[in-house]
Amino acid sequence: MRIRGYRKGDVEAMYLLDIACFTAPYQFYREMMQEVAEATNAIVVVIDEDDALLGFVIAHMQGQGRNRYAYIVTIDVAPSFRHQGIGTRLLQQAEEQAAASGLHSIGLHVAVDNAAAIAFYQRQGYEQIGTEKNFYREAATDAFVYVKPL
Repeated sequence: MRIRGYRKGDVEAMYLLDIACFTAPYQFYREMMQEVAEATNAIVVVIDEDDALLGFVIAHMQGQGRNRYAYIVTIDVAPSFRHQGIGTRLLQQAEEQAAASGLHSIGLHVAVDNAAAIAFYQRQGYEQIGTEKNFYREAATDAFVYVKPL
């Protein structure tokens, strides 16, 4: 397994992995995936093996001055490679890059009915600080808001 940064040619594999990971209301469109991955404020970490994408995380650096933080846009791990530490490694790399960029915290939204993701983020030291009603509008689902200091 190799950890690396984003390459423009990764978009198609990232899009296909996102479809494998999430149901329709939670999936990215191909153009949206490219937009968030190639944003100037993006932190993108990829794990691949033999040129097959096993997982990736996209975070965006946001805020100003002392209120700068990272926001996890998405984290995807191929279903057949879950429970092997890939998600943890991706998240740790994103957190390290955010901290190295001078950010003080990292946050994310997670669907209130996604018990596996909630447990994962809690194991990684994220703390629930609130709930955002109807965050996932197309799915009509609320989201918990999680934050972790860096």
